[in-house]
Amino acid sequence: KQAAVDYLTWTFFYRRLTQNPNYYGLEELGQQQLSDHLSNLVETTLTELEESKCVAIDDDADEVTPLNLGMIAAHYYVRDATIELFSLSVKATSRLHALLQIVAEAAEFDELPVRRGDERDMRALAAHSPLKLDAAAARYHDPHTKANLLLQAHCSRRGLLGDLARDQDRVLADAPRLVQALVDVISSAGHLAPALAAMELAQLLTQAMWADDSPLVQLPHVTRELAAQLTASGVDGVLDLLDLDDDDRRRRLAALSDRQYADVAVACNRYPSVDVAAQVADADAVAAGELCTVHVQIARDDDDDDDADGADDNAAAAAAADPGPVIAPFFSDCARRVVGGCWSATRAARCSTRSSVWRSCAASAWHCSLWRPPPAGTS
Repeated sequence: KQAAVDYLTWTFFYRRLTQNPNYYGLEELGQQQLSDHLSNLVETTLTELEESKCVAIDDDADEVTPLNLGMIAAHYYVRDATIELFSLSVKATSRLHALLQIVAEAAEFDELPVRRGDERDMRALAAHSPLKLDAAAARYHDPHTKANLLLQAHCSRRGLLGDLARDQDRVLADAPRLVQALVDVISSAGHLAPALAAMELAQLLTQAMWADDSPLVQLPHVTRELAAQLTASGVDGVLDLLDLDDDDRRRRLAALSDRQYADVAVACNRYPSVDVAAQVADADAVAAGELCTVHVQIARDDDDDDDADGADDNAAAAAAADPGPVIAPFFSDCARRVVGGCWSATRAARCSTRSSVWRSCAASAWHCSLWRPPPAGTS
């Protein structure tokens, strides 16, 4: 605790405290008063963190130890109140609807402005939202209800104007890290289905789509109507579009201009086709119920021409190692650079709880260790 107090004396907050003590609730500007104020601030903050299960405090040894929730909050720069909310709200039965509501209740949205006339707009958005709010309990003047409806409007690609568009950008700026923190919290609790649903929510928010939309709407300039036409003609996904010859592909995308067609080509060429390989270390020596290690390798499957020269091979290898930000044209300008990544989730066979979840921001290989032994009689 003393180290925390000493750290504060080297911050800009300490300089402001001495220059404007009344603003920070400091009645007298003496060395003892400063010391007491900082000590009380550290004590109050640590108590709140302890109640949020973010740290453990050993008063006898005067030591503060970060807990798992605290490390997640620090990693994603999320408020401790939000992490506590995630931990207490997620259940083994939570699905997409509930997870979106949990994200919208985050403390980061407490100060989302609710203006005069917003309640009318929120009711209009709610009437066209796929995930319906409880009509009896809905609070259209609440910032968290507004965050929920703005996220749904984003996934529905509903155009917003003026202040609502700016508010939506603000919500989208925080949403990715909140969802990633939610995945980590759920994984720590050992829930498999909610973790997979949260991973899906991250993808849906990035691409502004719903789970029942065609995968083709991930491509720039491809509307739901154009995707439906492509699906009716036998093109169900991006890989099907890539398998077409050039003339046939251009004919099916005749509604797009040459520049739009070029954007689609870039997105298709960067669309991840991933190879996953998993192997149990010393599989012959592992018995049911024992802790084991699984080696997981994830790599992008990039098709290179056999006659490509060395420079092309090097360029392809560089593109595979760093594919760049995700193409997400419907994401807000303030959060448009979304780094691609993947999750690896493992579980014991015939078991509804996950054993481990790892996230990588690049196509690479890594090892993960199952911390929970598989139940006896399973593989």
